[in-house]
Amino acid sequence: MAGDVENWRTGGPGDHGLELTEKCDAGLDVNELTCLAIRHMAIPPNPVKSHLNCRHKRWGQSYELVFTVAAILALRNDGEVSIANSEHETNRLIESEDPKSDMNEHMGGFIFRYDDATVLISGDGRFLKPDRPEHLRQRYMEGETPYRLALDIEEELGLR
Repeated sequence: MAGDVENWRTGGPGDHGLELTEKCDAGLDVNELTCLAIRHMAIPPNPVKSHLNCRHKRWGQSYELVFTVAAILALRNDGEVSIANSEHETNRLIESEDPKSDMNEHMGGFIFRYDDATVLISGDGRFLKPDRPEHLRQRYMEGETPYRLALDIEEELGLR
């Protein structure tokens, strides 16, 4: 689960010296692996920017559901599907598609791409592109599994 966090830099935070995969294989506890990775990458313990008012905090379980669906897509389609969630990647597209984009908090959306197909889902689970009336959270609450929701996005991308 921890994976390799090393950057292709040497002599500083994030260089090749951590060897998390080997430590994981040796049975080191995941909590300790995570702490080692944070220290090795010199990630500050306090965020530079507060996320107290971010949409993903307010949307809570809806955002977690979309993140879970994204993780399933990533695991099922290793290297085939491009998944973006960072503000830098998503904001411009979300601003053009989401009627709620004028809110103060960052968007929190997810972009899924395969070949020429794109699916854009807001952090609260609304389909923005293609524009569809159903909502991931609503479908989940009606009994659909995150796995089935991921399959639906794969179908929309033309993977199935």
